[in-house]
Amino acid sequence: PLVAEGRRLFLANCVTCHQGPGNVGGNLSRRPFMVLQMHAAHNAAYFRQFVSEPTKIMPTTIMPAHPQFKDADYAALAAFLKAL
Repeated sequence: PLVAEGRRLFLANCVTCHQGPGNVGGNLSRRPFMVLQMHAAHNAAYFRQFVSEPTKIMPTTIMPAHPQFKDADYAALAAFLKAL
């Protein structure tokens, strides 16, 4: 269920700009899916901060902030990214 919720969140919020498995989705970030997976799996604090307030880490980023995500959402996204 956690992975399924993470997939739902990824499809609803991330896939427009980030390619997912099978190169499905946008590629505005120009970051391979593996980079997202590595941050989610091995650098959870960075992943969370970047997703919630990306311009605090990278002022020139075009990524929008996602302040609506809660702890459970980050856990689900990380579970989905790590499962693939």
